[in-house]
Amino acid sequence: MGKMKKQQLRVLLVEDDTTDREAIERFVTRQNLPYKMEYVESKKELLLKLSQNKYDVILMDYNLPDTTGVELLEVVGDIPVIMVTGSGDERTAVESIHKGAYDYLVKDPNCNYLELLPTTIENVLAHKKAQEENKIMQEKLRHSQKLESLGVLAGGIAHDFNNILTSILGNSDLALDEMTSTSPVRNYIEEIQKGAKRAAELSHQMLAYSGKGKFTIESIDINEIIGEMTHILNVSISKKHTIRYDLAENLSSIEGDIAQINQIIMNLIMNASEAIGENSGVISIPTGAIECHENYFKKLYMHEDLPGGLYNYVEVADTGVGMDKETIERIFDPFFTTKFTGRGLGMSAVLGIIRGHKGAIKIESKLGKGTKFTVLFPSSGNASSTEKPETKESASAWQGSGTVLIVDDEKTVLDVGKRMLGKIGFSVITAGDGQEAVEIFRGRSNEIDCVLLDLTMPRMNGEECFFELRKIRKDIRVVIYSGYSEEENAQRFLDLGVNEFLQKPFRLKALKNKMRKVFESNRKTC
Repeated sequence: MGKMKKQQLRVLLVEDDTTDREAIERFVTRQNLPYKMEYVESKKELLLKLSQNKYDVILMDYNLPDTTGVELLEVVGDIPVIMVTGSGDERTAVESIHKGAYDYLVKDPNCNYLELLPTTIENVLAHKKAQEENKIMQEKLRHSQKLESLGVLAGGIAHDFNNILTSILGNSDLALDEMTSTSPVRNYIEEIQKGAKRAAELSHQMLAYSGKGKFTIESIDINEIIGEMTHILNVSISKKHTIRYDLAENLSSIEGDIAQINQIIMNLIMNASEAIGENSGVISIPTGAIECHENYFKKLYMHEDLPGGLYNYVEVADTGVGMDKETIERIFDPFFTTKFTGRGLGMSAVLGIIRGHKGAIKIESKLGKGTKFTVLFPSSGNASSTEKPETKESASAWQGSGTVLIVDDEKTVLDVGKRMLGKIGFSVITAGDGQEAVEIFRGRSNEIDCVLLDLTMPRMNGEECFFELRKIRKDIRVVIYSGYSEEENAQRFLDLGVNEFLQKPFRLKALKNKMRKVFESNRKTC
């Protein structure tokens, strides 16, 4: 087999001196350098060449008949330039570098400077590549910081929003419980609850965007999720749009929240259909597994510091209108939309869910050609399981007894929590923060049967308060609740001995079931 040919570099020489130009040409030929050389003598010829071709590097003579090489630096764009000067003046070299040249060479009568040409070009291209990689990393950092800032904002709003919704839903539950089925105001209360539920869904989307949404983790078969949504897709998507499935066989499972993964895939498919619009088109949905090196993630939107390894992927590709660079850069911004109507957290929530699952998403798009989204999740390496999650515990006539200490810095949550616990059958003591709770518990620990504890509070947060309570009495039942509720944090608290974890906004039925579970459980605490 012959040796592989080196890739040719396109080099444009801007030189009006025939002797110098021919000397460079002879040197390139004699050294068998992998350069495809082209020549121009003036600014006019340079502009014409630049409009017709792309070049890897420009060798620019400093002195030209109608201008100077330094002035031409303004018209070459981002092509790296090596200034070639015959003056040997250090000020000329400094001026060239200051104006944007990457390097310079000083001519000499014997053309010895040409011996430096290959190394200089190699160094300049390496510098250019490093600059481009740094630019990508800086842009990625900037985007990551923007997402983080927006995520903190969204998470903070959602947390406060959940406190308000806990009061609305809890008080409306209590009101409905006191009403007869024929009460004339019952319908109004139920409409209030419907609105509050929709607000709670928006709050959950905001938490998903911030990466702090609650995930119910289980083993998931991506192919099964796609298979189960085929019917709804058939009736939801235009008959002009053909869906082509290419689902990999024997695909291992992933660990995640099935409802959230379903939301991602459905969102991408519906967006693909809208991108095709009234035209005929194809939506392709392949799945598979890929071994990813850490470098692969550099240009993706992802959870921070993803390790290399086996990842399952699902692609959603369409033959629609495609997106320009500006649209791609903004697509994950909250409330950004390309539609004339409708606004929301669609793609921003998708990114939040993906980051919360320690995954990544890749976007490829061309205007007029279409768009492809590739979503990757860490593979569990285990065969997919079709086991369904347990159904939620149904409501019962169970009533509690004993004394509960509820701790929250939000008075509205404290008040409605006290009323709901009283409705369930408990005597209730309240505390406005962790320090007050510890002081109350220290004096009344034998009287209190359970502590209901908010996670986020000033002075002493829920986690710190929990440890202080357990120092006083090791077997005290503790339920921690929060508007923030990453599954891994919930599991961490359960591992530490917290009896249960409750998600805000919570309603009377959810609180009742949770308290019943705590009081009927034989679980030991430490």
